[in-house]
This record gives sequence, structure tokens and C-alpha cells, in this order.
Amino acid sequence: MSTVSEAHNDHAAHLTYINRIKESLNEQTSELKSLHEEVEARFKVHKSFCDCIAHRLFHRTAQAREEYEADSLKAEQNYFAALGAQSRAEARRAQLESDLEVAIRDREELERAVKEHDELRKEIDEMYERLFDGPTPGFPEEDAAEEAYKAAKEEHDITKERILKSRQALRLLHLAQERLPRAQKNLASAHKLGKEMWVFVDDTLISLRFGNKKLGEAATAVRDADIASLAPEVLSRKETLIMQLETAMVHPEKLHSWEATVEAIGSAHNILCDVKRTLKQLIQDIKEEERDGLSEINRTAKQFEFTKEELWLARQAIFEKVAGFGQAPPCYSYDKPAPDYSSILDEGHEHQHGCGFEIGIQI
Repeated sequence: MSTVSEAHNDHAAHLTYINRIKESLNEQTSELKSLHEEVEARFKVHKSFCDCIAHRLFHRTAQAREEYEADSLKAEQNYFAALGAQSRAEARRAQLESDLEVAIRDREELERAVKEHDELRKEIDEMYERLFDGPTPGFPEEDAAEEAYKAAKEEHDITKERILKSRQALRLLHLAQERLPRAQKNLASAHKLGKEMWVFVDDTLISLRFGNKKLGEAATAVRDADIASLAPEVLSRKETLIMQLETAMVHPEKLHSWEATVEAIGSAHNILCDVKRTLKQLIQDIKEEERDGLSEINRTAKQFEFTKEELWLARQAIFEKVAGFGQAPPCYSYDKPAPDYSSILDEGHEHQHGCGFEIGIQI
């Protein structure tokens, strides 16, 4: 374990080194492109002095010829200077490409060391678990540390699950929210066509069928939102929303006349206004639940890491007390910082109108 104890740090540092080489290579490629354009421009100027006989004949006086020759010499020098800069830039790029190739080969060795470290870490952790899991006779401090660790882990897991379930529920509710304008549009069309009586019966029924389909999809999404752990009033709001969506669905075959069907379509269109208000409030309730979880996650994470450190240090001390000082394998990197979960807050809901998992409906 001692031979690979710094594997993760070395690997992270090497990845930083590779990224810097790539950045330098990109900069060098851009510089080389600019130099190539400069060389072409300088060459055209230099070539114009070499090829233009008319200019030489025109500059008959000694002073004019001297000025012409000086300009020609300067153009030649500028061209060769640009050519030299381009050559040096190409050499630097070639060196960077070579360095990158070597660094990538070295990365593979470091990745093997990281893998070996993780496998050894797992073996050591499993060994400590076999030795100390559960009551440890004669070492009450270890039992107390273990209980504190398990309690902190349970609280942290519950907090993470709370956030994840809130996120999942929000995705489903936003999916339902997407369906409502489409349903409302189809119901409005069905109501308008239905008032024309028998002239547009087929068109009315088609629009109604599409409207019902979108309402059904919205109801399924709301029903699948898992918010069982929330307050009773929030659960009641969810049930009310499902009932409103189901009530808004019109089934002509269950109505006694066409006039009753058209009237039901008009009522359904009005019910959707209540649906939108209820859904908006339900989304706000779950967002509040998510915010509460996010405000707790860093605290529970740090407590979890702290109790884990205390437990492993207690176990290592017992191991050394029994086996001898320095005989215990390292059980925990206690200088490792606790993970920071505040970044979860920055995720927001960029894809809140999408759904990254199967919810059993056709979109």
C-alpha cells in the first residue's frame, strides 16, 4: 500500500500536466497558423522585388536605386525572419506533440497504480469490517464510534435520497406542465368545432382524442411523482391534481347527447385553469423540499466523513494495540476533505422540461 499511497495525487497532477500540454499545443497551432499567413504575405512582397524588372529600369538614378535595393533587402530580411519564426514554431509544436505522446503513455502507468491502490484499499476496508463490524468486546470506544458512524451515514443517505426524489418528482411535474398547453389547445379546438354541430363531428372527436391523450400523459406523470415523504397537505394537493386532470377528460360515449359533449368540453377547458394553479403550487412545494435538502447536505456529508474518520482511527489504534505499533495497515485517509455537495445547487433544472427515465407513457 505504501508504494501506491500517492497514486491518486500523482494521477491528478499528471492529468493537470496533460491538460497544460494540450492548451500549449492549441496555442502553438494557432500561432503557427498566423505565422504561416505572415510568411505567405512576406514572400509575396519579397517576390515582387525579385521579379519586377520595370521597377529596376525605372530607378535609374543612384539614389533611387539605393532606396529600391534597401527596400528589396528589407523585404528579403522580413521574409526570412518570418520563415525562421515559422520553423521555430513548428519545432515547438513537434516537441509538444512528443511530450503529449509520452505523457499519455505515462498516464496509463499511473492509472494502473490508481487501480491497484483502490483494490488494496477495498481489501483493507473489508478486512477492518470483518474484524470490527458489530460489537467489539473490550473496546467500547470502537462500538460508540461505529454507532455514531452508522447514524451519520443513515442521515446522510436519507438527505441524498430526499434531494434525488425531489428532483425526480420535479422532472415529472414539469413534464405534466408541458402537456397542459397542448391539451388546452386541442380542447379549445374541439369546443369550437363542436359548436358547429354535425358539420365537424369527426374533427371535433379527433381534437378531443388528442386533448384527452395529453391529459392522460399529464395525469400519469403526476401519479408517478414519488412525494410520499412530504407533508399531508402536499400529498392531498397531488391527489386533487390527479382528480382534476381525470375530470377534465371528456368521454363522448358516456354522454347522452352531442350538446352534452360540447358542454363537457367547454367545462374541461375551464377546469384546466384550476389544474395549472394546483400544479404550479405543487411544484413550489417540491422545490421547497429540494431547497431544504440542499441546505442540509453539506452538514450531513461533513458529519458522515468525520464519524467515518473517527471510526477508522479507533479501529487502527486497536489493531496496533493488539498487533504492535506500526503493524496496522492504513485504514483511512483522514486528511482527505469531506465532499462538497453544494454544487448540486448549481445544477438547477436546465432540463426541467425533459424526463431522463421511463415513465410508462408515449410522448
